[in-house]
Amino acid sequence: MRIANKQHETGGEIAGLKKQIKALQAQVRDLQATQNILHSILDTNPNHLSVKDGEGAFVFANKAMADVYNLSPQELIGKKERDCNPDVEEIARFHAEDKEVLRTGRPLMIAEEQRISPETGNSRWVQTVKMPLQLKGKDSRYVLGVSTDITERKLTELLLSETEERYKSLFSDAPVMYIITRQEDGEAIIEDCNALFCDTLKYTRNEVIGRKLADFYTPASRRKLNEGGYLAALDGTFQIQERQLMTNDNQIVDTLLNAIPAPHHAHKSCGTFAMYLDISRQKSLEKQLRQAQKMEAIGTLAGGIAHDFNNILAAILGYSELNLQDFEEGSEYFANSEKIYQAALRARDLVRQILIFSHQREYEYRETRIDIVVKEALKLLRATLPSTIAIKQSIDRQCCLVKADPSQIHQVVMNLCTNSFHAMRRFGGELSVTLKRSPAEEVPDRLREQHPDVSGFMRLTIRDTGSGIPPHIIERIFDPFFTTKKMGEGTGIGLAVVHGIIQRHEGIVDVESVVDEGTKVDILLPAVVKTIPENTFKKEKMAGGTEHILLVDDEDVIVNASTRMLERLGYQVTATSSSFQALELFQTRAADFDLVLTDQTMPDLTGLQLAEAILAIRPGIPVVLMSGFNELSSTATAQAAGIQYYLDKPIRMADISSTVRHALDNRMQKAAISSP
Repeated sequence: MRIANKQHETGGEIAGLKKQIKALQAQVRDLQATQNILHSILDTNPNHLSVKDGEGAFVFANKAMADVYNLSPQELIGKKERDCNPDVEEIARFHAEDKEVLRTGRPLMIAEEQRISPETGNSRWVQTVKMPLQLKGKDSRYVLGVSTDITERKLTELLLSETEERYKSLFSDAPVMYIITRQEDGEAIIEDCNALFCDTLKYTRNEVIGRKLADFYTPASRRKLNEGGYLAALDGTFQIQERQLMTNDNQIVDTLLNAIPAPHHAHKSCGTFAMYLDISRQKSLEKQLRQAQKMEAIGTLAGGIAHDFNNILAAILGYSELNLQDFEEGSEYFANSEKIYQAALRARDLVRQILIFSHQREYEYRETRIDIVVKEALKLLRATLPSTIAIKQSIDRQCCLVKADPSQIHQVVMNLCTNSFHAMRRFGGELSVTLKRSPAEEVPDRLREQHPDVSGFMRLTIRDTGSGIPPHIIERIFDPFFTTKKMGEGTGIGLAVVHGIIQRHEGIVDVESVVDEGTKVDILLPAVVKTIPENTFKKEKMAGGTEHILLVDDEDVIVNASTRMLERLGYQVTATSSSFQALELFQTRAADFDLVLTDQTMPDLTGLQLAEAILAIRPGIPVVLMSGFNELSSTATAQAAGIQYYLDKPIRMADISSTVRHALDNRMQKAAISSP
């Protein structure tokens, strides 16, 4: 019984043990399953997970961590960093971080660090958290490391940063003024601007940001801004237009504006992105072009007027000269006629200066009375300068001639006097112009060395009592496009042009200036040693002849005066006011004429066309062409047609005498040479 009971008890214990074993086996299976799940989770986790002991040996590593060293997790267990990482500096850094965590017992956050694979050399960026770990049943503490690969995010940040830098560079350094505005209570408020906007308008950045855009506009441009211009920019319908900006010192800057909506919250436009291109220089050039076109039109008008005026002068000069031939010197009639003669000569010189100034042509350097040029320039200036500026002139009537282009000298005087006006326009002042002869010893050595054979020079001095030129910029005043004038008042080419003209005339320019006292400009030009003839009439013996002359001019009064002059010189004259009639006469009586004297500008046939037709009929006959102003396209054209002799209207009797005689004598010499 007792044995049976013991067997029964033993069987029960065995059954209980079996039951416990089964339960333990079930728990083991559950733990293994859980461990497998945990390992799967850790191994599939893309983050680098590791546990190191106090000596730096790996106690645990997931697959992502082991992949860094091209090992399996099992192979990495028990190894230290130095066993699989050749980067000594990186190993030292990791070791120091681990020691810090173990020492403080606090987590350590490494926001980002760059890691380079020792195998591939590829660069990766990671974010790491290291924290102390106490394993159950273990006395030692461990370091748990979790590293997250942030390479994609870092690359995106770098790309965004690079893009932002490019934008900043484009915005800040572009040669265009940029601003960004926001709409506030219906007003355009400047949120941002680039450096060029501030520099051009002469403000600091702090003075611009937060202010109304309208504050930087001229009144006219402000009206356009308020009358729909800003609304058009907000809704994207703005068209490129011109706008005028105002600088801090109230100067106008002409710009070309393009404005587009600037999306902000929820892509809804509540501001603009505006670009201003400075076109002040282009606008200045446009003004110069319009002025040049006006001058060209004036020149064309002056040419037409001069032709008619020269015809009138020709009659006045011709008949006064005939009277002077007839009247006795010293008589009242002679004196009166001489006054008419002198006035006609002065009028002739004036017309020539106007034509030279107003016509575009190649430079013509000839012996010139620059005193006349200076006087005429001052007459033009007097009509334009305000009464607050007094003009004083001292021009020596006994000036020498200068080999010069009159139109260029006229331009020099106008430019220098205009500069003086700008220097005095605020408070007024005195403009003084002096022209006199200077002996060689009174001019700078550099000019005497350039012209060793010249005994005298003409000195033109223009002085003003204006604001003067500061010493630090006086050396630059002749530089092209350098100007101290405010924007819109000058181009900086006036003095450069003056300097270039005087150099072409082989002269020099000297400038002296004192701030708040004024400026003096001295121009020295080599003189031609000749006395300037007075406009007085002197009876003299003139060369004449008995040859037969065909005279053609469409003005009857000139025909009559010229006929009387030629007849007084002994010539036979057949005269007509029709170029067609002249050609018909020559066609029927070509052998009767020894010379043809014709005007250039005539209806039907011009003088050049008539001359070509006559020379086709009888080659070699001398033709003298009379012209009121520069009507011929070029001298070469006339010479190609066989014309070698010219007379400028209005014509004096002495001019007709010498030119006609010279032409006839040359014809006879050629005939004598060609005869056997």
